Amino acid sequence: MSQRNRMEKRSDLPVNVRRGTWEPWQGLPPKLNTLRYYTPEEQAKIDTSVQWVVDGLMRKGSVISVCGMPGSYKSFLVLDAALAIANRGKDFLGRPISHGPVLFISADDGIETVVDRLKMISIFRTGQAYYDEVYVIDRGAFSLTKDGIQDLLHDTLYSLWSEFSEPPALVVIDTAAMAGMRTEDFGHSVPEDLGWLKPMATTWNCCIALVDHVAKPTKDSINFDVRSRGWGSMMKAGFFEAVWSLERRCGVVKL
Repeated sequence: MSQRNRMEKRSDLPVNVRRGTWEPWQGLPPKLNTLRYYTPEEQAKIDTSVQWVVDGLMRKGSVISVCGMPGSYKSFLVLDAALAIANRGKDFLGRPISHGPVLFISADDGIETVVDRLKMISIFRTGQAYYDEVYVIDRGAFSLTKDGIQDLLHDTLYSLWSEFSEPPALVVIDTAAMAGMRTEDFGHSVPEDLGWLKPMATTWNCCIALVDHVAKPTKDSINFDVRSRGWGSMMKAGFFEAVWSLERRCGVVKL
């Protein structure tokens, strides 16, 4: 069907759709703003295959959450994953992985603590303290609420790509709260505040993982169930494409 015929069939078009002497079948006027839409021809060329950083757990182009109460080894888990991904490990948690640099944004612990943990895990996994391609940003340098933070992160990823010929496969923000994510509303503001992370992950074809504390329960806590469980916390917003929920009991951590 031609464009004119499609437009003529829409007899319900409001009068104010006309601008000056413009008629609908004449096409869009040059100054009319529209949403970007993909034609069937363009859709046919889109790669719809799923690409994994960690098979079944971390998808390229996604934003995920790693949550748990303090002391559940969230940071150790993502650092272990970072080393496997960046240093050509065979697998992670028995799952196949793809490889690439990792950008670790430490908004909570200082760089000394992060490096000490990386060395500890590297010695355990490989027998040596040396590791490669894990790039760490120290606390105080990154804030999710800072003006221009989207451009700053984009330029940082571009810099890594330019210098090392490939963009990071994984970007970790540890922790989201210390990086400025609002926590007082149990995560309902996450889509509004952090929605820009999704196109960022898509643009760079990486996984962005936010490490998040679930409130430590006390007998006097208000809304105990909401505050102390992952799915009752920030995940209520339905923002994340995957959630790693860690629970520590009797010295054993369950994922």
